[in-house]
Order: sequence, then structure tokens, then C-alpha cells
Amino acid sequence: MSDRFDCKNCHESLYGRKYIQVEDNPHCIPCYDHLYANTCQECKEIITHNSKVS
Repeated sequence: MSDRFDCKNCHESLYGRKYIQVEDNPHCIPCYDHLYANTCQECKEIITHNSKVS
């Protein structure tokens, strides 16, 4: 029997997917961005984990 490796927020499987660990809890990229990303004060867009400064 294998252990499950799921996103702490949405509970989707993270096997074979990129994820970000927050306080010992794995999060899929969309959940991480939704829960922890900042918002640009000028354009109101979410500043995702891989945003670039332009």
C-alpha cells in the first residue's frame, strides 16, 4: 500500500507534479498562488510564484 501525497488545500495528488512546501504541508502550484500570492497594487493581478519583474 502506498502513502498518498496530496495538496494540503485541494487534496489533489501531487505525484509527478510541481509543488511548494509551506510549513511541512505540500501545496500544488495553483493552490499556493491562490493562498499565498501577493497582489500588484497597480494592476491588481496576482504575483505568482514565478512572476518576473519587467
